[in-house]
Amino acid sequence: NLYEGGIRSPLIVWGPGLMDQSAIGTLNNSTIVSSIDLVASLIGLSDLTVPDGYQGDGENLLPALLGQSKTQRTGPLFWRRPPDRPGPQADPFPDLAMRDGEWKLLCALDGSGVQLYHLTEDQSEERNVAADHPPIVERLKTAVLAWNRTLPDDGVQRAGQESRVKSQGPDKKAGK
Repeated sequence: NLYEGGIRSPLIVWGPGLMDQSAIGTLNNSTIVSSIDLVASLIGLSDLTVPDGYQGDGENLLPALLGQSKTQRTGPLFWRRPPDRPGPQADPFPDLAMRDGEWKLLCALDGSGVQLYHLTEDQSEERNVAADHPPIVERLKTAVLAWNRTLPDDGVQRAGQESRVKSQGPDKKAGK
């Protein structure tokens, strides 16, 4: 699912001769990297020229991957629930998620059921703080819904149709 327990995972980087010697055997617990960033980072590592018109979704985070810095992404990350993972019928999973810095928003395709978490303070996503931060909710919800409209239909119910996700209370999360 789209909660941290479903999308957060460790990454081990091994690059003999590439890694900064002082970084070997150390941990970087602060840089957020997505699989889409690996493509951009590997293109940067290989010094390849991308074809004209190529526009990848990832960011080159090679300095962080090689232990040279704790570089952070400059843009947000977006996720859409896989169509074969709706969650329990009585308490379905959110359809969309977005992380922008320390904030993470989850919602249904129609923008309902909004949940907002401050991941620096609440990595376990225990406290939905959406009611306390309306401007952040509006900004992130607008962005994730706009991103979702760019995606092809994949069997997840389309926006504008009745949502499967119920409105979540301040301390309730689907699928937890």
